[in-house]
Amino acid sequence: MSIGSVRGESLAPPARRPILRSWERCAGMSSDAADDPQGLRRGELQDRMALHHDLLQAAAPEIDTLANLVASASSLVLLADAGGVILQCSGNTSFLQRADQVALRPGVSWAEGERGTNAIGTVLVEASPLRVHGREHFLARNQILSCHAAPIHAPRGDLLGVLDISGDAQHLHPYALGLATLGARQVANRLLVPASARQTQLVFHRHAPCSIPPSAAFS
Repeated sequence: MSIGSVRGESLAPPARRPILRSWERCAGMSSDAADDPQGLRRGELQDRMALHHDLLQAAAPEIDTLANLVASASSLVLLADAGGVILQCSGNTSFLQRADQVALRPGVSWAEGERGTNAIGTVLVEASPLRVHGREHFLARNQILSCHAAPIHAPRGDLLGVLDISGDAQHLHPYALGLATLGARQVANRLLVPASARQTQLVFHRHAPCSIPPSAAFS
């Protein structure tokens, strides 16, 4: 694969360098990656969710709030752990069925090495918020998606997981990346509370849940 093969209007200027770096990393991927991936079994997923109980609990208010905001835009909110495995998915029920066709569902790893360039996996590598829209996805089957994700960091700075908003690539929602970034920060802020009662806490937002007015969300 040459770098020129991913140049074009599908690569938005702010995302160009991270996307190109990701495509270079994915260039040697096995052709098997295009096949339907094997997800965790139900018991394995439950064990993984138990392992990440604190993360799931801290993310619950943001997932609920964001899912309500994006449902009308045929989009989903997903939470993945530091290994790229999706732990939770909520949002538009109709799009859930389409997302399932490309294995965008709990129990499946969307690490870059498994699913190529995608918002969840590439954010885990880049450690910064990122949009991967349509043809920016490395695997052709995933190009139906428009994904926006941001990393969730532990109080000590470790990368705990990713909060992602994904929808149909036929529509590009300008607020999605901002919503995902704000939601991820809120989750990180909430994780500060049990870390130490004596820590000095910085409050970035007045309310605990994501405080984005509906008028600023998807249209």
